[in-house]
Amino acid sequence: MPRLFIALDPSDLQRAALHRLRTDAFPARWTPPEQYHLTLRFLGDTPSERASALKDALTDVAAAPCPIEGTGLGTFPSLRTPRVLYACVTPAPALMELQKRVDALCERLGFAAARHSFTPHLTVARLRKAEPATVYRFVRSYAGWTYPLHTAKQLTLYESRLRAEGALHTAVARIPLRE
Repeated sequence: MPRLFIALDPSDLQRAALHRLRTDAFPARWTPPEQYHLTLRFLGDTPSERASALKDALTDVAAAPCPIEGTGLGTFPSLRTPRVLYACVTPAPALMELQKRVDALCERLGFAAARHSFTPHLTVARLRKAEPATVYRFVRSYAGWTYPLHTAKQLTLYESRLRAEGALHTAVARIPLRE
């Protein structure tokens, strides 16, 4: 049963900027640049017939292309217990509207409501045994850092396969955004 999520892809320039954040300053499993994405909705294990219906329904999402841009870094679940390092993404109105439409579509198709509120971000690393003070200093040092603007013009339906060295995301379908 495929493990699915719906996302926007960053540009190659954004991938390069995010990749340059890598450091040996703390233990981390850095996300490979080809795996960077902005998750709009995680669906989890999905029966094949539901995946097919979802792929068809996504072609009906009427939404304008939307910007991916941001300033600074953050951590999940918090700076006190950092497990994920991410690049912040500005919650632009077009992006937030697209996410709401994707969410509504998924719920109409019978997927469970999202467990967390949407925080737009691009995951840069998974943190293992990282000292919170070290992570805090690193995040603060990038407070004014920005990466190039990109206007996303398509949704991507991904399958995610869990592996010991990290998840491998494979595009199942790419759907153009249009108003």
